Amino acid sequence: MFNTTVNSDTDVIKYGRLLVDKGAQSVIVSLGGDGAIYIDKEISIKAVNPQGKVVNTVGSGDSTVAGMVAGMLQV
Repeated sequence: MFNTTVNSDTDVIKYGRLLVDKGAQSVIVSLGGDGAIYIDKEISIKAVNPQGKVVNTVGSGDSTVAGMVAGMLQV
C-alpha cells in the first residue's frame, strides 16, 4: 500500500498512523513472535508475547485478533 519496507516499531507506528489519517479507526499490526502494535488517533501501544515454551502456534494470530477485539469492545 505504501510501497516501502518496514524495519522497526517506529516504522510500524508511522505507517499505522498514515492508515488512521486515511480513515481507519484503529490499526493492529502483528509482529509474530515479537508481539503486536495497536495504533489509533491518540495512542500507540506495543504488546509483547509472554515468555515460555511454544508448543504449537496454530491459531495464535486468530487468538491475538480475538483478544484485542474483545478488549476494544469492553472500553
